[in-house]
Amino acid sequence: YDLNGESLTNSGPVGSFPFPGAEEATGFVDANGTWLPLASYDEVEEGLGELPTLELVGMRREYRAQWGTLYEQIQRSPVNVERVDWRQLDNLTLQTDVGTTHHGVYDPETFSQQLDLIDRMREIDSQMDLDDVLYFDLRSPETPFVQYDTRALPIPGS
Repeated sequence: YDLNGESLTNSGPVGSFPFPGAEEATGFVDANGTWLPLASYDEVEEGLGELPTLELVGMRREYRAQWGTLYEQIQRSPVNVERVDWRQLDNLTLQTDVGTTHHGVYDPETFSQQLDLIDRMREIDSQMDLDDVLYFDLRSPETPFVQYDTRALPIPGS
């Protein structure tokens, strides 16, 4: 179930992304990873309410089996995820309310730990200037790093 108590098997749109290989072909993806063209919603636009705010980039057919689990983990997490970037095969990247985070190859168990770490990282705002952080490298949740300026530094308090 999502945060609104709706079943994740509901086929409504949960995110939007450009269709791979098509210029300007933005559409939606449902909780199962099925791509739905934007045109399919033109006629029923009024009945949709708010469109999804989650942006998905780099979705590939081979990721469809993993998307349902990843989406459910994002929905259950207190972390606000605005963008999921799967363009790099070896590095899932998120844009979150804390900043950009790099996760490496998606693994459900590790990803849960990484989301927990992002949630705890909200407290570091007082310890470093987040405006100068390029990204948080969470590929190894036990030893996360901050790409700050031009050098990687350990996250304070981790």
